[in-house]
Amino acid sequence: MGVGIGEKDENGVPTGRLAVKVLVKEKRPDHRVSPDALVPRDVGGVPTDVEETGEIRAFMFTARRRPAPCGVSIGNCLRVMAGTLGCLVTRSNQLFILSNNHVMALVNTSPLNAGIPQPGRLDGGVCPQDIIARLTQFVPINFAPAANNLVDAAIARTSPPPRRPSHFASRRRAAADRSRAAPPPRST
Repeated sequence: MGVGIGEKDENGVPTGRLAVKVLVKEKRPDHRVSPDALVPRDVGGVPTDVEETGEIRAFMFTARRRPAPCGVSIGNCLRVMAGTLGCLVTRSNQLFILSNNHVMALVNTSPLNAGIPQPGRLDGGVCPQDIIARLTQFVPINFAPAANNLVDAAIARTSPPPRRPSHFASRRRAAADRSRAAPPPRST
């Protein structure tokens, strides 16, 4: 089911030692596990710990959500695919969404300003109606043999909140001015 780093347990008691945690749906005695599926006692000198997790199911956050929260489906309008909106970040008082280069910048191939839909097109997003941000910047992924990629990251500037065009405000002011300038009704 999964692998990670965590505290080793022995007979349900935490030991205080780090271990390579191997997460399985159902923990079985060694004699009921095929030899090629047995987890070794250690990996490179680091102890292992098999932990039963039960069934793990991914939640699919694929619905159209406004405002779009972290963890929902996003994509790039240039490809039918989907990834995850990681979190919201700010820079110079502007709001951005943070995700992966491979999700928003299509592994270095997307032009800047490409639309980022929520949900992603694979999950039913439609461009341009579902665009919530525009690709702004990404850290390029380097595929050279000795490359040392530290992150897979991209940001996209969120769409500004909807505003009424300024001519609506001037029409409201003009209507208010007319009503104040109108003479009072005459009585008969």
